[in-house]
Amino acid sequence: MFLKLLITWFSGMAGLLILDLFWIGFFASDFYRKQIGFLLHIEDGNMVVNIPAALATWAVIVTGIQIFALPRVPQQGPLLSFVLWGALFGAVTYAVYDLTNFAVVKNWPLAVTLVDIAWGTVVCAGTALCMGLVSRGLERWL
Repeated sequence: MFLKLLITWFSGMAGLLILDLFWIGFFASDFYRKQIGFLLHIEDGNMVVNIPAALATWAVIVTGIQIFALPRVPQQGPLLSFVLWGALFGAVTYAVYDLTNFAVVKNWPLAVTLVDIAWGTVVCAGTALCMGLVSRGLERWL
């Protein structure tokens, strides 16, 4: 049981990491620079990321999906259920962060709030699907 939870968790970390780095690296980097560049740490034209803080954030998200989204799907339930519960978790989680920033951070753009909530919905849906597929696959092996 513990091994299944651990492997599922690490599959979620891998999936989230790949999706988020792809998003930030290829799609949203210029958007975030234009919208909130005044808040970003930029050196030599590159955004500097606090890696331990990023890893902690991803770990919290994956743990939240594992605790709050995955158990909602029956063992034989449709795969779409993982997507929907993950999306709901992502929408709520990212909304709390972004709406708080919109409420209290001077000049926080509404566009960032909306795009980031949408991205959180998508990335958590994908991560939950990844975790759900791995969890179900492990049922045969463990």
